Amino acid sequence: MPPSSAEDVRSDPLRWLEPLAQDMILAAYARIVPDEAARSAITRCHGMLWRGLLSERPEAAAFRRELSRMANAAAVPESSVDAVNRLVLAELLNVVAARHSRSPREAGRLSYQVAIVGCRLAQIRPLTYTGSHPIPEDGTAVLRDAQRGPAPEMALAKRRA
Repeated sequence: MPPSSAEDVRSDPLRWLEPLAQDMILAAYARIVPDEAARSAITRCHGMLWRGLLSERPEAAAFRRELSRMANAAAVPESSVDAVNRLVLAELLNVVAARHSRSPREAGRLSYQVAIVGCRLAQIRPLTYTGSHPIPEDGTAVLRDAQRGPAPEMALAKRRA
């Protein structure tokens, strides 16, 4: 039975992508954050971020800022938060490719949605500078971050797609 509206089409992937993202987030932070209370708060916020991203809600940026604040309070570096996001993106792309291997059109459509989520995630990522010098006013720290290239997880996902 076809979906009755465009919103149904958009919400269908949310029904199975969001729990998968949450599982990846829980597993990753179980290895990163030893304090159970901090881990619970961070995973809840990170899960809300992904739910907001997948459902295209504008609150995603606020969740990302709150996640950065919580991670900083728990001494979790932004690089670890970014690594968790890369793992989630790679897993979502792998599952889309595997689940829809016999339907290239559907796999392409869902992969495109996941890629858009990755773009939105990059747009709301807080600017960080890990060096010992202050952030240069000319923006070279941002350029340096952009020139690092794709993460190994994304390269693997591209090869599998």
